[in-house]
Amino acid sequence: MGLSNEEIAQMMADDCDDGVRQWILEGRGPNGYRMVEWPFCQKYMDEEWFDEEAYLDITGQYGDCAYWIPEARINPQKETA
Repeated sequence: MGLSNEEIAQMMADDCDDGVRQWILEGRGPNGYRMVEWPFCQKYMDEEWFDEEAYLDITGQYGDCAYWIPEARINPQKETA
């Protein structure tokens, strides 16, 4: 039998700071992040920053493959405006 979403979230959260841990366990994103669903998240997956800055949604409420991605990476012009 596989792991539950809660068990997966806890495993992911164990490697995160307290703020990130809390929103992973609650199944929501932090301020400054946006949920990007498949196939739209694919264009970010090859970016250098992706593994360090994007977080897989493990709740399943956004489909089989969706990531929390920093807003600044989605709309970099907002960062400089």
